Amino acid sequence: MKAKRPKTAIRMQAVRERLDAFEAQETAGSAPAAPNKKVALIFWLCLIAVGIGIYFFVAWHQRI
Repeated sequence: MKAKRPKTAIRMQAVRERLDAFEAQETAGSAPAAPNKKVALIFWLCLIAVGIGIYFFVAWHQRI
């Protein structure tokens, strides 16, 4: 097995440091958006309505 070349290892370390610094800058500048409770409520109500609709459709279809 060949030994690692020192220049490549130093370059890779520098690239990793720059990438870590870039990621830290990206995450520090943007905070996650607060969830919109009104949209979530509408979504869950629609989901429940679709579930109830499927349930009654299946019950009606079995009765026929």
